[in-house]
Amino acid sequence: WQADMGGEVGVFDIQLTVRNIETWGSSQVLKKRFITVYPSLFGKTIHLITCSRDDTWTDPTNSTVYSRCVIDGQGIMNGRKNNNPILPGEVIMLSGYAPELRIYNLPGTADNHILIIPDTSAGNPFYVGMRKYLGIRTEWCTYVDFVGSPNDANLEYGFEIFTDPEFYESAPGNKCLDINKFSSDITISGVHGYNSKFDGISAKTDPDPDDPSTWRNDPTGGFVFKNLHIHHNKFKDTLGEGIYIGYFTAQKIGTALNSEGIMTDYYAHIFKDTKVYRNQFINNGFDGMQLGNQHGGGAEVHDNIVLGAAWLNT
Repeated sequence: WQADMGGEVGVFDIQLTVRNIETWGSSQVLKKRFITVYPSLFGKTIHLITCSRDDTWTDPTNSTVYSRCVIDGQGIMNGRKNNNPILPGEVIMLSGYAPELRIYNLPGTADNHILIIPDTSAGNPFYVGMRKYLGIRTEWCTYVDFVGSPNDANLEYGFEIFTDPEFYESAPGNKCLDINKFSSDITISGVHGYNSKFDGISAKTDPDPDDPSTWRNDPTGGFVFKNLHIHHNKFKDTLGEGIYIGYFTAQKIGTALNSEGIMTDYYAHIFKDTKVYRNQFINNGFDGMQLGNQHGGGAEVHDNIVLGAAWLNT
């Protein structure tokens, strides 16, 4: 069976008409979000970035050294300028093993997403072995697609994120993926996250009383996280949620000065057109899936497997 998508990319529903040739009766079967089509890599600029378990990054503000690999879309890798900014429509190919990966300032557009893919040429996924709080974190990234599969090695999951066994006892509550700081229009697929000491995915920008742009109701319009698509992933053996999308409450958070200098109640930002489908959430200590502050009619949650959730009974 094959289908011609006419060169289009995106997510497609498939509707099949099944006919019994003996009775000539027919029925229709609808599979929602059954096919995902990504753009070809042909002709695209590919930035191959190799991470190492020994990677370190020095915070320029206080000279603290962290075990992490850092990618900045402005052309800064691990704090060193390489004069190769990452542009809309380009590809980041990740190779090796990172103790933590932070990704900043990727400026994709609606017509030209930035793809992040694993280098599986040696038959292995891209590994992230967490030591402290995070596996992969994004900040100020828009129209970015993590595409772990399909991949050259035909692995089911091209990204593996887990707590490094050597550091498990000392690691605090950590997150496999943290989609943060005004990131929006993000797709996550082909990720296997496991043995995290908190959640599989956290996606939100927490409301900050000192930063009205993080609120739902500031006169500037407030931040809206649009088009978060999470599909074909597995998050297993987490101490917290499988996924934690949105702030935990839609109620008033507090009172502070808005961008016009007026004291006002403020609220967490909203999400629009979130889609969570065809994932597996297995043995999550809290909720398998937690979604908050979803507004409008575009949210979809379907065809997920949730097993052994809330085993901590808290």
